[in-house]
Amino acid sequence: MAGHSITVSGTVAARPERVWRVLTDLDHATTTIPSITAVERLTEGPYDVGTRWRETRTMLGRTETQELEVAEAVPEVRTVVSSVAEGVFYTTTMELNPQGGGTLLTITFAADQPGASRLQRVLWTVMGPLGAAFTRRMLRRELEEIRIAATNAD
Repeated sequence: MAGHSITVSGTVAARPERVWRVLTDLDHATTTIPSITAVERLTEGPYDVGTRWRETRTMLGRTETQELEVAEAVPEVRTVVSSVAEGVFYTTTMELNPQGGGTLLTITFAADQPGASRLQRVLWTVMGPLGAAFTRRMLRRELEEIRIAATNAD
């Protein structure tokens, strides 16, 4: 298997219920996370296991659209969102832990390519550190954007 996993954490000066509302508010994702330029809901109803949407992001001057699905949703505690693109399985896990009057938010992004060819495994090894560094910066930025949105939420 080829891939990597990156985790970032930070304290948000808002209670878990407020942070959860920001994380699960697909209709305002483009406002919360500026790199998200469009969200198209594919399912009706509230955020829960099985909720699906198409998300368009612009990163490093490149725009890509991914179809995402909620694989796990424990309100105010944890959510896991997954997607698959070109044989790579992506998961983003967000865990909320009460901390004083705020929340410790931990975000883990993982990319795995179980059927990777020898060449693909070599590319993961060679390019992996660069991709991991970029991913860590992106996750830290998103954590800060979530922190701002949750702190300023009604």
